[in-house]
Amino acid sequence: MTYGGTPYTSIAAENMFDYLRDGNRMSQPVNCPNEILENDDNTVGECIDAGIDYCKDKVDETSHAASKEINKQKATH
Repeated sequence: MTYGGTPYTSIAAENMFDYLRDGNRMSQPVNCPNEILENDDNTVGECIDAGIDYCKDKVDETSHAASKEINKQKATH
């Protein structure tokens, strides 16, 4: 996942077609599970879904921690 970054920054636009045609690809995104990367039938969507799931998990963790802290503060006042 590029998180809004520019992929293939070292490849000039005019060389991109040949680069991809020759089988070159970006390296494994940080939050892309190996099972998705190693699956020959995978799609970009699967990697995007994995990233979305990761983000949802982080939001849930943060929300849970915030709720616990709010409840703790209410209990002490």
